[in-house]
Amino acid sequence: MYFSYVQDQTDHAMVFLMISSADHISPALGETPVVTISKNGGAFATPAGAITEIGNGWYKVAIAAADFDTTGPLVLHATGAAADPTDSTFEVWGGQVDLGPTQTTTIIGNIQGAVGSVTNPVTCTTSTTTTTCTCCRPRCC
Repeated sequence: MYFSYVQDQTDHAMVFLMISSADHISPALGETPVVTISKNGGAFATPAGAITEIGNGWYKVAIAAADFDTTGPLVLHATGAAADPTDSTFEVWGGQVDLGPTQTTTIIGNIQGAVGSVTNPVTCTTSTTTTTCTCCRPRCC
């Protein structure tokens, strides 16, 4: 699975599915997952956020700022006593930048130019103090 998050974003959770090792099909229920994460290719370590079961084999890691303080790929690896190992990939990218109204044209041009021939890749909205750009699909920016 692939997910994309803004650096230092703590209002979401990293979710992952665990499957029973008994039949490799059924959801793994009641597990106490052992989770490690690797930030941008670094060594695997225990995440700072709490790990809880959501239901139907789905679990989540509450995002702590320390877990999302590095941009780049974040890989989650989880194991459980009666579950198949599982891996998920998250992309952590830099947050919104406050450019002010004088930089609006430059940043929109740079973002659109950076993606080349992709059609309508970025939607930008501008207020008197900020320009916010959003990709129309994952990993287009």
